[in-house]
Amino acid sequence: MGVFDNLEKALAFDSKDGEGVIENLDVLKNRFRELIEEGKKEYLSLGRELMEDKKIEQSVSAEIFKAKVLAWAKKIKVKPMEIHIRPMKRKWASSSSQGRLTFDVELLKQPAKFRSKVVVHELLHLKIPNHGPLFRSLAKALLSIR
Repeated sequence: MGVFDNLEKALAFDSKDGEGVIENLDVLKNRFRELIEEGKKEYLSLGRELMEDKKIEQSVSAEIFKAKVLAWAKKIKVKPMEIHIRPMKRKWASSSSQGRLTFDVELLKQPAKFRSKVVVHELLHLKIPNHGPLFRSLAKALLSIR
């Protein structure tokens, strides 16, 4: 409360009537502390709400996600036979040799850049079954063009 300390010194120095003001200054200091505490609670809760809003902004619906998968499939020139979204315990996604892609529902809540990496990875498996140099090169090239 440095501002109040300086004000107290200024009033004591400049005015004979400063004593009454200085006594009331303690009341003002206490009220100011109370207001800061009240405001802090509201301000911090707003901060938490903004963080939640950012998470929501990153989230996409299943329909939008599937549309993005199909857009990437078109760029990569592959045709997934099925696209599923369901809870998965150990990985973000999987693909089958029959063209079935399955994505973890939690992926929809991840940042767009990360979702794209997972989608490209799985779609590339429809062309290249392993993680060899060709797979890695194509993934890197595709993710750089977005």
